Order: sequence, then C-alpha cells, then structure tokens
Amino acid sequence: MADNRDLKHTHRVSLRIQCVTRYRSAWVALVSYKKLVVVVVVVVVVVVVVVVVVVVVVVRVVRVVVIVVWALEQGQITGRLLHPTVQPADAKKKKRRSELVVVDVVVKIVVVEVVVVVVVVVVVVVVVVVVVIVVVVLVVVVVVVVVTVILVVVMEVIIIIIIIIIIGVVVVVVVLVVVIVVVVVVVVVVVVVVVVVVVVVVVVVLEVIIVELLVVAAAVVVVVVVVVVVVVVVVVVVVIVVVVVVVIIIIVGEVRQ
Repeated sequence: MADNRDLKHTHRVSLRIQCVTRYRSAWVALVSYKKLVVVVVVVVVVVVVVVVVVVVVVVRVVRVVVIVVWALEQGQITGRLLHPTVQPADAKKKKRRSELVVVDVVVKIVVVEVVVVVVVVVVVVVVVVVVVIVVVVLVVVVVVVVVTVILVVVMEVIIIIIIIIIIGVVVVVVVLVVVIVVVVVVVVVVVVVVVVVVVVVVVVVLEVIIVELLVVAAAVVVVVVVVVVVVVVVVVVVVIVVVVVVVIIIIVGEVRQ
C-alpha cells in the first residue's frame, strides 16, 4: 500500500513538473511570435478606426445637410432677419445679409459637428484598443493553460473535441462580455453627444426648439450606434478566432515535440 501511495505521489509530481515545463515552453514559443500578435492587433485597430471614422463622418455630413435644408425651408435661419434690430435698407442689402446669416449658421453647425466627430472617434478608438488588448490577453492565457494541461495529461485523440468545446465556451463568454461593455460605453457616448448636439445646435445655433430636427438626430444616433456596435463585435470575434487558432497551432507544435 505504501508503495502504491508513493507511486501515485511520484506520478502526480511528475505530471506537475511536465505541466510546468510544457507551460513555460508554450509561453516561450508564444513570445517568439509576439510580433505576429502585435501586427494582428494593430491591423484590427486600424481597420476599426477607419470604418468608424468613415461611417461617423458620412452620417454627420448627411445630418448637417438635413439640418441646413430643413432650417432654410422652414425659415428658421432667414427668420432672424425679421428681428426689429435688423432692417436692411434695400432688397440687395437684405439678400446679402441673408446670405451672411446662412453662412454664419452653417459654419457654426459644421464646427459643432467636427467636435462631435472627434469626440466619437477618440472614444471609439480607446474602447477598441482596450477591448482588443483585454480579449487577446484573456484568450491567450486561457488557451495556453487549458491546452497545455490537456495535452500533457490526456494525450488522446479526444483532446481535439475537448479543445473545440473549451474554445467555443471561451469565445461565447468573451463576446458576451465585450458586447455588454461596448453597448454600455456607446450608450454613454450617445447620451453625451445627443446632449451636446441638442444644447449647442438647437438652442445656440438655431435658437429654436425643432421637434423634427430632434427626431432626425435621434434616428441618426441609432444608426451610428448599431453600425459601431456591429463593427466592433465582428472585429472582436475575428480577433478571437485568429488568436485562438495561432495559439493552438504554436502550443500543439511545441508540446508534442
């Protein structure tokens, strides 16, 4: 009985040593591929930034056009000329003053939109960078630990099925967490942007509360939120899949040597 206990203890110690050794070997192998991981992260971040910038800029430009056209049609801009302190001497002067007022309002709107675009892009870039880094680190750590232990302890064909199941669970959990974080951040950003736009554009620039304009702004915000969330989620899923595949290939090759 004592011999059996000693044998089991020796076997457990041997397994622990193998796990630690293989674990370190796997990390050493991964470190040699750090440039690949960095390149993947950088490419993903650049793609997300470009897509977000294009979407946000296009949407905001369309929104500016809608604001200006609607305000012109409703007389919200030229209506200022009816103020008692503004009485042009003749039709030519009135037309000229009207054009100046329109240009002034358009410039103010464009400035506000540029500020909003910059804020949105900066926030999205920061969120994407943080999310991608966290996801890559979590996935690498989990996959390295789990795959290394499985390959050392259970050197069977069934490890492929186990690895697939584990990866599936990890991917689902990480994606859910990322989606929740992104949605929360985007909602906060949207609330801030809407408040800024409503206060600055509606109250300061147009000096009138426009219900239709608020409806258009809300619709535009919803579109931007949906597009940004979808892009970020898709990119995160792609990053997870790429990183998992690369890590598994490296570890399996290293551990089986």
